[in-house]
Amino acid sequence: MVASAIKHHSIHQVRNWTQAELLKHVLDREEKRWQATLSQYSENEKASIYKLLTIATLSGGLDLEHDENHVYDALNETDIANSESELERYIEVIKQLSGNPSGSLQPDIFAEYFLLQDSQYRTGGFTRSLKRSLVTAQELSPQDTHAFISRAAVDYTSELTAFKWWKLLFTKANTEESNELLEELTASAFNTISQLSLHGERHTILDHWLPTLCALEDLKSKARAINYQGLLNSHLGNKTIALEHYQTADEIYKKLGEKSGESSTLNNISQIFKARGDYETTLKYLQQSLAIQQEIGDKSGEGTTLNNMATTAHARGDYEIALKYLQQSMAIKQATGDKSGEGVTLNNISQIFKARGDFETAIKYLQHSLTIRQEIGDRSGEGTTLNNMATIAQARGDYETALKYLQQSLVIQQEIGDKSGESITLNNISLACSARDDYKTALKYLQQSLAIQQEIGDKYGKGATLNNISQIYRVRGNYETALKYLQQSLAIQQEIGDAAGLCVTTINIGHIQWENSQQKEAYKSWAEAYQIAKKIEHAQSLEALTGLAEQLDLPNGLEGWEMYLND
Repeated sequence: MVASAIKHHSIHQVRNWTQAELLKHVLDREEKRWQATLSQYSENEKASIYKLLTIATLSGGLDLEHDENHVYDALNETDIANSESELERYIEVIKQLSGNPSGSLQPDIFAEYFLLQDSQYRTGGFTRSLKRSLVTAQELSPQDTHAFISRAAVDYTSELTAFKWWKLLFTKANTEESNELLEELTASAFNTISQLSLHGERHTILDHWLPTLCALEDLKSKARAINYQGLLNSHLGNKTIALEHYQTADEIYKKLGEKSGESSTLNNISQIFKARGDYETTLKYLQQSLAIQQEIGDKSGEGTTLNNMATTAHARGDYEIALKYLQQSMAIKQATGDKSGEGVTLNNISQIFKARGDFETAIKYLQHSLTIRQEIGDRSGEGTTLNNMATIAQARGDYETALKYLQQSLVIQQEIGDKSGESITLNNISLACSARDDYKTALKYLQQSLAIQQEIGDKYGKGATLNNISQIYRVRGNYETALKYLQQSLAIQQEIGDAAGLCVTTINIGHIQWENSQQKEAYKSWAEAYQIAKKIEHAQSLEALTGLAEQLDLPNGLEGWEMYLND
């Protein structure tokens, strides 16, 4: 495609084109060639040929070599041709148009673009003709047709056309009680949802894909869809709504005796309480999940739960217990050959050593994690590990290396469409810039991160980014603007119940008040932060408040805050 564009335009022009502009150029040129090929055909015949091209492309090509009878039987049921000889002639034409013996357009990204555009401007939209083409393509090859629709939904996230295609086939299979097709379409939808989630398309999933799946009579798939509603709402910061969905899914799984689904849902419920800073309830649900996984022999799930128990212990500053859980998880991951899980666990172990200040050991675990993730092609995990390697380099004062790792991470996240990861990396790049006193560039990256978080509805990330923006204005001496951003951050964190975030923001508000000579208000803010941090055992905030107590000459570190509160 690129070679074709360069042939007719300068390389400098093409370099600045968007993907849509490049695809439009290719489609325009192809259509001129097609028009020449089809010049001898009537308008009705052209419409039939385009319809056949659509069916061949949707179904992954006409397999005339191995399944000729099935292909002709399916196509003869359509209104494409009046006779078999006419159909044979049309098949030869689409081979010429596509340049492919199977009559299917390639590559996939161009084929998807053609069909999405075709459904809009050539057929006048989602017509009866296009609907029949979808059904015929599915009859020829259900697996290839469903895979094409899934790819189109993920590659063109701004379009809902592919979703409408899927829903048509899904509704038809449901109405006709075609259980095999319904199962395949349901599986395809969950795969699509997984990919769309990675791209940050949470609202598209919640508004369109999941409501259809939640109406299924198959209770197991219904519970899975409701569980997914919980996950996405949790990512969006809607923790109360998420908890309601999880509890509904859990009830269904219990009713079905579906232990695996129940343990997974209990794990998800635990993370709601972790986000609220209620670590005791978090561990209660994780222990319930672990007991079920051990009962049914779900080693993979057991390893994941142990990882979550470790991150909870880590948040409380209990590094020995966290490390113990991670080592247990690692043994399971290695025994079961779970390379992906091993990469995650190595990454988490590194964070224990980082928290202890043992950067050399931390980087060793991160490099091991990176090797595994690159080996298995885990691009998302690779981006995360590079991010963590950057934080180690930054902690050592090696900002150049930190930025190198962060730029590598950013490229990966942009390539795979990981919006959430991209926003985190932009935040981390801003911190590296701030450490070099380049506050203008740091602010630019934070604003980019904030824009992404607003786009995907990431309230947790937005609260943290507003906090980080405030620190740019604070260091510049613009306390009024800094306080404005902190108050915005505080409002979000109170709304979503982000107790850990509230600790950090309240401490920072106290700093602004102190610098504004509002010592009484500052003490009050820091004492409030202490109460939250003590309740949730937030190690990072308690450590900061210990240092602050020493600077303020409060006796015995954290006991000084207790004495202040009791005065």
